[in-house]
Amino acid sequence: MQFETPLFERKPRGMVLTPAGEKLADYTRRALLDAEDVAIEIKGEAEQPRGTIRLAISEGLANSFMSEMIFLYRQKYPEIRFDVHVVTPPNIAVMVREGEVDIGIAFAIGAVTPVHAVRRVRVATVALMHPSHPLTAYDRLAMRDLAPYPVALSAPDTTLRKVVDLRCAAEGVSLRVAMVSSHSAGLMHFARLGGGIAFASPISARTWISDGLLVARPFKEDNAFDRSLEIQTMAARRLPPLVNDFSHFLAEQIGERTKI
Repeated sequence: MQFETPLFERKPRGMVLTPAGEKLADYTRRALLDAEDVAIEIKGEAEQPRGTIRLAISEGLANSFMSEMIFLYRQKYPEIRFDVHVVTPPNIAVMVREGEVDIGIAFAIGAVTPVHAVRRVRVATVALMHPSHPLTAYDRLAMRDLAPYPVALSAPDTTLRKVVDLRCAAEGVSLRVAMVSSHSAGLMHFARLGGGIAFASPISARTWISDGLLVARPFKEDNAFDRSLEIQTMAARRLPPLVNDFSHFLAEQIGERTKI
């Protein structure tokens, strides 16, 4: 097949795809995945569903949420294997688009990504603290309520940190930062020890909260600074039944677990 438009462009660091080349690459990836999916479906028609579901998720969801989802789903389909990649949110969409994974789950702040969002759920941000912390006496918080106390923040390039920074700017508040880390479990453990207040979504901190190790308090007028949690798949890809079923299972579970 010949094309009347360039598919590659020469750059100082090598050859890169042109927009037309990107379209052809996306089509090729979808075609290869569709062929694999059909073969798996045919093989599985006469036996219990089996195969591998490949996932890309952020570190906050890897701490406990995804392990629980896989455990619950394998109660229904014990022959299903999961391949879980824990990466930064921008890389999740890249892996989905390039066909490296079947499903991506990522936090986003109004960003448009080159993938299909099967489900987008609004996610609040909560303040997490030791059960003995004075602010547990409040039902809802303003960021200025946190100003006298040390806090633990996620890295500046995370969607969670951006939400916290936006709220601080809106209220004109400077926080007493005791710790900054890209490791969400470390931040929550720091809060559990009483070292400071951490921030997270209810879904990321669910185990810590349900076990009574941390107390979560939502913020006033929370929806003005919300993130969304997206279940992402490759745009225009015909999802195999198993992947489609698991994506809808995730959507239902996420909807329940994002409630405060």
